[in-house]
Amino acid sequence: MSAARVEILDAFDETMRRSADPGAQTVSLEGVVLSLGRTSEVYDNYVTWSRLDAAYVGAAIETVIARFGGRDFEWKVYGHDTPADLGARLVRRGFVADVPETLVAMTLDDGPDAGPLPAGIRVARAIDDAGFDDVGRVWDAIEQGASTRRMLAIEHAEDPTAISIYVAYDGARPVAAAWTRFHPGTPFATMWGGGTIAPYRGRGIYRALVGVRVDEARARGFRYATIDARETSRPILERVGFVSLTEVTGYLWEKRASRSR
Repeated sequence: MSAARVEILDAFDETMRRSADPGAQTVSLEGVVLSLGRTSEVYDNYVTWSRLDAAYVGAAIETVIARFGGRDFEWKVYGHDTPADLGARLVRRGFVADVPETLVAMTLDDGPDAGPLPAGIRVARAIDDAGFDDVGRVWDAIEQGASTRRMLAIEHAEDPTAISIYVAYDGARPVAAAWTRFHPGTPFATMWGGGTIAPYRGRGIYRALVGVRVDEARARGFRYATIDARETSRPILERVGFVSLTEVTGYLWEKRASRSR
């Protein structure tokens, strides 16, 4: 890995993973940092950072499960986390591995301008219930519309400057949605979503939403943008200037699933 990539990853670990977002409660245990969120839902509770000794990891896993107090949560494991078999240990304990992703980053000084939108497509900010409903409609066609809509509405209500939510439309039809979280006191803006409904994929809408968000993050003075990229989007992101830093996999602890194990 190049020195520049090491520098970005070190900064990400220190400022993003070892500190939870302002709306959550950060809990530091031995070798682990937890984020206890606003709700009991899995997307709001997670292990953000861990560096564990192999001799201690089993006890640490049990401590983490107990500390979440029955909440569903996600343990995000990055490629350089220790021990190297942490993911396998979590699966053996009853966690469910999500689809592996790649943490990619861009130095915003080098990023692309948004450029023209695909023909017939417009992009608007979601700032009210109607906009959040449109995000939910997009996500209903992809995976979990209700929980995504609820999560974004809560975050926007708490601090509308900390999150920007965008919806792409074909006429009045919402066809894609994406959002950026801004982290004051850090050099990072983190980008999420980017989901596009099936009939509109391959038209450059995802690329356009990336460009719009890069423009905003750059204008607001952030140095880096990061995305947890699936394999479907990673090649697109690399073509516009993102570089791969490390693999990341979420391991889900869900009460209903764990009771049967």
